Amino acid sequence: MDMEVYFPGGKRVYADYKGFTIETDQPARGGGEDSAPAPFDLFMASIGTCAGIYALGFMQQRGISAEGSKLIMRPQADPTTGMIAKVDLELHLPEGFPEKYRDAVIKRHEPVRREEAPAPAAGLRGLRGSRLMADAFDPKHAGRLEDPARLQALPAAAVVSLLRLTGAETVVDYGAGTGVYTVAVAKAVPDGRVVAVEALEQLAESLRDRLGEELAGRVDIVVTAENAVTEPDATADRVVMVDVLHHLYDEPRALTEVTRLLRPGGLFVVVDWGEVERPVGPPLGHVLGLARAREVIAGMGLRELETHVPGTLLPYHLAIVAAKE
Repeated sequence: MDMEVYFPGGKRVYADYKGFTIETDQPARGGGEDSAPAPFDLFMASIGTCAGIYALGFMQQRGISAEGSKLIMRPQADPTTGMIAKVDLELHLPEGFPEKYRDAVIKRHEPVRREEAPAPAAGLRGLRGSRLMADAFDPKHAGRLEDPARLQALPAAAVVSLLRLTGAETVVDYGAGTGVYTVAVAKAVPDGRVVAVEALEQLAESLRDRLGEELAGRVDIVVTAENAVTEPDATADRVVMVDVLHHLYDEPRALTEVTRLLRPGGLFVVVDWGEVERPVGPPLGHVLGLARAREVIAGMGLRELETHVPGTLLPYHLAIVAAKE
């Protein structure tokens, strides 16, 4: 959707976007009338409010009251240039915040995604002073994706079975990683094709190396950090996410892209870590949980067909199959 920016007079600059009018002005010392925040003030406020929604979402999805919590934002200027060099955000957690989630809220939720962040560094500190780390997968940990214990917990055959394939489908593997499951799906569609979507070039390169000549002819790799897949609408008979939804559930562009790619009647298959104690996988505070995963899928306008709680179909994973009407 386009944003229209216009100039109603004086130093005011307004923007119309998604049905809202965002008003800005300059302070009197800058020739304005102080009738609205300056553009840069709104920019800084957007950093703080982006941080806020990630922290708030973390608490809401776990049923934790946010009453009494707040963020303090402190821009740090470079004394030599006067420009902002760093933005610190301090998260004050509410009284009674569960101890088991304290580290997770620091490590799991990045208030300002890298694609949203300004040139200055941005970070969040909790009550313990820990820096909030990026939510994106670190390619240095690519080897963990092929840990035998993880592959035993989630066999590729189980993922393929959930997809209900006949052999001629187009399947989008959203967040393909190094391609462990991509290869299994590609083998199951000898008359179809697989579109492997991956944000990190290093992981996509590992996937390319994994494909033999036969499979390379039916697997198209799309590297995108912007959740923009270069495929027409209603291309996919299936879209699958394996251990990915807990990274992307709060990324509207990704979820919109999934529904755009699915044809009517197509299936969205989600397999992700469950909220159960286990010897492998991310900490409990990093996972989405079945109830929240179902909410996300319902919010995408998809109809749930099949649901498996951890410990049934798979020992540590939840699984959901949903259809596009």
